[in-house]
Amino acid sequence: MSQQPEPASEVKVPQSPVPAKPKPPTLEQQVSLMLRQAERAMYGDRLMFPEDDNAYDRYQAVLKLQPGNAQAISGLQQILVRYVQMGREALRHSRLGNAKAYARRAGLIDADNPLLREFEQQLSEAERLNPVAPAKVSSGRPVSSKLGTPESGPESQYELNLSDLNLRGDAIRAVLKEIAERVKSSDEVLLIVARNDAEGRWLYKEMKKAAEGYRIRGDIKVGSPPRIIVYPPI
Repeated sequence: MSQQPEPASEVKVPQSPVPAKPKPPTLEQQVSLMLRQAERAMYGDRLMFPEDDNAYDRYQAVLKLQPGNAQAISGLQQILVRYVQMGREALRHSRLGNAKAYARRAGLIDADNPLLREFEQQLSEAERLNPVAPAKVSSGRPVSSKLGTPESGPESQYELNLSDLNLRGDAIRAVLKEIAERVKSSDEVLLIVARNDAEGRWLYKEMKKAAEGYRIRGDIKVGSPPRIIVYPPI
């Protein structure tokens, strides 16, 4: 009689362990991360720009999660002080338009700050003593023929600080945003005077970004010193 084969023993396949779901960061971890990001932005002078990486927004986000956070409140005050410092520097070099732009930025943080109030008084005195006189734009071949150029007329000028322009950081973006908001509401025309074509295109691009939904009209030309001239509407 033939012997029946024994049934094969069942082979057990080891199961892979199910990976544990990562725990969401705690409130303290979120706050700590945003404060570190804000400090890095402050160190890079990214105060309120660019929109996706600046100290002001980080500190505000911390205060939404943790109202009364002392480090965030102190950080916002540091931003205000930095804007006043830049405004005073601009005023010393007779760049009144730049100084006013910095003052408005500081006012977004604390319009009643005594340091800002003092600086605003200096601005008012400077405007009283040095009213902006109309000027004629210097001649030059337009770099871009796509944008119209006014021939002449009353104007105001924003001189661009070379150090700020080279860094392309928060300081110069604050001025460009100020100009963009102005022409968006007034329909004025710009002449961008830049040291080269690439710099002129960058200036125009930043103002166009700041005036979202509005087509800024103007022209670009190569010249020195870098500045933006604002003309009345055509």
